[in-house]
Amino acid sequence: MSEAVTVHPFVLSAEPKGDKLQRWQSAIWQTFGAIDMRIRDDLHFSGAIRRISFSPLELTDVRSSSECARRTRRHLDHDLQDVVALLLIREGNIELDQHGRHNVIREGTFTLLDLNEPYDWMHAHTAHVIGITLLKHALAERVGDLMWHVGRMRGTAVGIGRLMADYLESFSCQAASIPGTTGRTFEQQFLDLAELLLTGKDDETSLPKMAPAEAIHQRALAFMDRRLADPDLSPDEIAQAMPVSLRYLHAIFHSLGTSVCETLLDRRLALCHRRLVTDPRLAISEVAYRAGFRSHAHFSTAFKKKYGISPRDVQRLGSSTPPSK
Repeated sequence: MSEAVTVHPFVLSAEPKGDKLQRWQSAIWQTFGAIDMRIRDDLHFSGAIRRISFSPLELTDVRSSSECARRTRRHLDHDLQDVVALLLIREGNIELDQHGRHNVIREGTFTLLDLNEPYDWMHAHTAHVIGITLLKHALAERVGDLMWHVGRMRGTAVGIGRLMADYLESFSCQAASIPGTTGRTFEQQFLDLAELLLTGKDDETSLPKMAPAEAIHQRALAFMDRRLADPDLSPDEIAQAMPVSLRYLHAIFHSLGTSVCETLLDRRLALCHRRLVTDPRLAISEVAYRAGFRSHAHFSTAFKKKYGISPRDVQRLGSSTPPSK
């Protein structure tokens, strides 16, 4: 007999009963981890959660009245899961603050939420959100630095967005009757679709179509992002990973007005910039080390040359918006 999935339903009706905040927060904690919640109208609040554990996947289907949620470093101290949630906003508009960016995620779009980083989540009216959790390292291996994708919208009207939305909604409807032993298979399918969704252009109306050189360039960027902490990462190693000749790799980047080494440095500096803004508790030397810089002095000089401000000032003020991709 096939192993069944585990279904966790929870419903709060709109009937005027008190203590709903405490019960809703408890249900949210069990679904998404520790978090602080506020709801506008305790008596008339309504909400429903359906959580289906499909190891290593977990599907969530949440409908609720207006709510505000905040997850802080304190909440993350005992959270051992390293996952992100790919979310389909079926109804309502969501305000999401994460990684120093404020985003309004519109109805009918996908977005990515990092469940292991602080965030604020709010919607003033009824919202319906379907999500699937994916292992961070597995998705990052395919699309590079996930911080680029958190809070950014991907449409569902046509193309890969429409396909992904239909697949997720169908999976949500049928998941309770699918054998739990197929979780690994579905994980790979969702990772494949998530890669297409996140790496495609916003205005595409079909599956991403890239010229060979463009595809190599995108793969090279993703490979760089996965290996930024390695100070020995070199153009030769990147070329071997594609795999293409070193000369061809240099030609691709040169045709885009840059070089492999310049791009690698820019991405190291951009990673440092985001970390200085979003996690000011980290020592500057640690930030530099984690991004592959051997020398604190070299990092500080390159950082100030690029951004016109020292790393310490960025960390202290926290006033700069993380640089665009």
